[in-house]
Amino acid sequence: MSRGAPTGKWETLPEHLKQEALADLRKAGPKLLVRRPGVPEVEIAIEKTEFIIGRQTSLVDLVLEDDLVSRRHAALTMNEKGYFRLDDLESENGIRYEGRPVRRLNLVDGDRFAIGKTEFTFRASMNRFQAPKESPPPSRRQESLIDIPEPSASLSAPPEPGKGE
Repeated sequence: MSRGAPTGKWETLPEHLKQEALADLRKAGPKLLVRRPGVPEVEIAIEKTEFIIGRQTSLVDLVLEDDLVSRRHAALTMNEKGYFRLDDLESENGIRYEGRPVRRLNLVDGDRFAIGKTEFTFRASMNRFQAPKESPPPSRRQESLIDIPEPSASLSAPPEPGKGE
């Protein structure tokens, strides 16, 4: 399990930015669609900048009753720029993304991952990932930016060998 999704290090959110982050969090409306074997699918709103998933009720925000899940298994966090990340909290069985184990994962809307026997789909309104609006094509200017002189009549083709000069 030493391989994982490529991500950079992430600084912990400074205390003075938490109120701004909570406002951004509400705008993004992050949620997890949770699918567990034998249980109806549920949608859980993420209302904190750090949301812990695990097995121990007193230590986590979302409890998964599964022997493959650690007491504090993973943390879903949002930084001050509005990016979401899922970190494995040194669990025994890790997180699976696209069938492979990962220790850290930057999340975008629609990402699917699994912890133990539970499958998750991450949902959030993330405007920074929308395609930019199409701008009109650049105008084609007729005038030249550099004034290039026309060739002069005195510059003629060199004489053919054996003729003329």
